[in-house]
Amino acid sequence: MFKPLSIAIAVAMGVIFLRDSLYIGSLIGATVITMGFYTVMWGKAKEVALVEDDKKANHEQANEADLDSTSGSQKAPLLESYKNDEHV
Repeated sequence: MFKPLSIAIAVAMGVIFLRDSLYIGSLIGATVITMGFYTVMWGKAKEVALVEDDKKANHEQANEADLDSTSGSQKAPLLESYKNDEHV
């Protein structure tokens, strides 16, 4: 996985130990890249949490609908050949 913070650490180590010159443009670019990466990762985590919440809500609604149904019918496969779990 790409970790932009490690790039900033490597640059800092180069400046400290190797006496490399540090430019303001490099600092601004590293800051923008790091903030952008972590913003995207934060958004993706929020999206995953939202999808999981939706799946959980849909599953609970399906369970409630099964409990509310008065017909005692069992669930049957649409295709008889997939009745057993041999075709996984």
